[in-house]
Amino acid sequence: MTPDPGCEPVLACQMSAACSRGDGGTYVTDDAIEAIVEARERIGGRFTDFYEFCEEIDSGRVNRKVIEALILAGALDSIPGRREQKIEALDLALARAQRLARDRQRGQGSLFGGDSSGGVEERSVLPDSRIWESRERLRRERELLGLDSKAVCALAQSIRLLVGEFDGGCV
Repeated sequence: MTPDPGCEPVLACQMSAACSRGDGGTYVTDDAIEAIVEARERIGGRFTDFYEFCEEIDSGRVNRKVIEALILAGALDSIPGRREQKIEALDLALARAQRLARDRQRGQGSLFGGDSSGGVEERSVLPDSRIWESRERLRRERELLGLDSKAVCALAQSIRLLVGEFDGGCV
């Protein structure tokens, strides 16, 4: 896989967080990442909204669990909407994407040309959802990484020691 020249370092960090689980398994495979890159190249740039992301990716290579991991890791934060809105919209977005793919396969579009996925305005509306408190977001990120409280405490202690070595202070 060749790196995307427009890929920022923080995205690479978020992708690696989504890629690895605490049990040694992976959520996001190289094939899934390739499928996302291919979809971006096909549309000529960044995804404009979450529904477009779900419609353009190859659902055979990027499944629901992968998308959920990407959302929770923050890898889709550049797409408008909060993480909690994307999680809440995920089932609807995937259902729309499947319907659109089925219509494309049959050669069907909307009556007035284009596709049958609804207008851009309609599809780009994310549900109003409760904003996650910081603790909730951290809990979900910790679960994604497969970290238990013992591992988090050990990591925090290591960070405190490293920060103390570098600047004489503590986190």
